[in-house]
Amino acid sequence: MSEHEELSARRPYNAAADFVDANVARGNGKKTAFKEKDRALTYGELQAASCRFGRGLEKLGLRPESRVVFLHLDTIEFPIAFWGAIRAGIIPIPLNTLLTPEQYAYMLEDSRAEAILISPQLIPSILPVYPNGVSQ
Repeated sequence: MSEHEELSARRPYNAAADFVDANVARGNGKKTAFKEKDRALTYGELQAASCRFGRGLEKLGLRPESRVVFLHLDTIEFPIAFWGAIRAGIIPIPLNTLLTPEQYAYMLEDSRAEAILISPQLIPSILPVYPNGVSQ
């Protein structure tokens, strides 16, 4: 196998296994993985929720290597969505929440994303990009 073939060969690795599942397997399922003000998410809860989210993306018709833009606030839902996308082989593209509609338009076009996940509070910032509205 040439060096190029070796580097470009598909591997069955999935980062969710190392960053989420391995913590559960080591007995850390009840330990806090993420905390937000008065809410917390354990590794076990993150594992279960990210599996559900990944299956949900698949049910929407997204497949491995599909791209999904995240315009999402720093809430507990973000790691669930991020790791759920990774788990499903879908490429998450987190965007800065402080950009202009023009910058979002460029990034959305350039990313070739098939879907966008938006925190409800941020919908007004993306509406100028979609004059016909967004579906929720």
